Amino acid sequence: MTSTDKVFIFGAGIVVLAAVLFGLAVLGSPQHQQGISRDELRIARLQQIAQNINERYQVDGKLPATVVNVAPTVDGKDPLTGRAFEYHRLDRSRYTLCATFESKSDERPAYGLWDHPAGRYCFRRRALETVF
Repeated sequence: MTSTDKVFIFGAGIVVLAAVLFGLAVLGSPQHQQGISRDELRIARLQQIAQNINERYQVDGKLPATVVNVAPTVDGKDPLTGRAFEYHRLDRSRYTLCATFESKSDERPAYGLWDHPAGRYCFRRRALETVF
């Protein structure tokens, strides 16, 4: 192996290492990306629950007592912990849906109504409000 070959191999190794480090810096670790995916699933489930609350409100004219009453066909549980999302009625038409997020929403595509920080966060919603 000539010295030119050694320099080429060393240079190629540096380029590969730089690409891996750049990818980790931009995208985060695989665990971080998995957390973002779980947060996206949380948002999708919360949107389904909110939609079902709207549908129930249209039929009954009042908010349901519990999430179980709202969305028996929707998985209303956190994908990581398996615990049910929190739901609280505030008055006749307003409620909160709470979840714990692994990352803040600005680390992925915008959610608009569903933007949140990392950690526990409660969304204040009004019945018949847009959920998507």
